[in-house]
Amino acid sequence: MYITLCNTPANGTKPAPKMKNGKITLGLVDDHQIVIDGLTSLLKGHEKFNFAFATTHSVDVIDKMKESPVDILLTDVMMPKLPGNLLAKQVREKYPKVKILALSMSGQGDLVNEMIEDADSSGYL
Repeated sequence: MYITLCNTPANGTKPAPKMKNGKITLGLVDDHQIVIDGLTSLLKGHEKFNFAFATTHSVDVIDKMKESPVDILLTDVMMPKLPGNLLAKQVREKYPKVKILALSMSGQGDLVNEMIEDADSSGYL
């Protein structure tokens, strides 16, 4: 997997995430610990990324973001208690500059579309 990031927006309308110390700060929420372990293992040593937090509990994300601000939030779409589409809306209201990327292993197209349109998510993986 190759990830390319730059400091200029691709479409010229939205600024790229601000990087502290040259790194993009990530937050990760997924109700499957194995997904968190895999993504953190993949990205932890990458020179452009820093993990602020990773959690399996979506209801804790807003509080965690208060303690540890992020540039990008990677969030699962389907989670118990607080699904990704509702979490994305809360994050967008509270932290409008945070980029939100939806994560899913299945095709929940309606929820992903809602995250992208209603919460102005930045993308889908």
